Amino acid sequence: MEERVATRDAESCGYGGTCHELKRVQTEVEECRRDISKLYTAEAQLKTRLNSIEALIERMDVKLDRILNRPGSRWETLVGALIGAACAYFFQGLLS
Repeated sequence: MEERVATRDAESCGYGGTCHELKRVQTEVEECRRDISKLYTAEAQLKTRLNSIEALIERMDVKLDRILNRPGSRWETLVGALIGAACAYFFQGLLS
């Protein structure tokens, strides 16, 4: 009698397609690992952007506090701060 040798080849494993199913699952697991890696990268980029937005808001708060303390130049400084914030937002969008 011949002994049947089980191989890892899906067509000749002799387990009724189980090897093929295992190969498919392994491929899906690798795809999931790649997707998770991409998510970690995207998370880091989003955290960096969020930190820069928070820093911008803090700078604007400081400028607004200064404006409130100098009533004569409020509008001039406010307009300058808004233009600066808009430019920062625009350039941040270009760089990302």
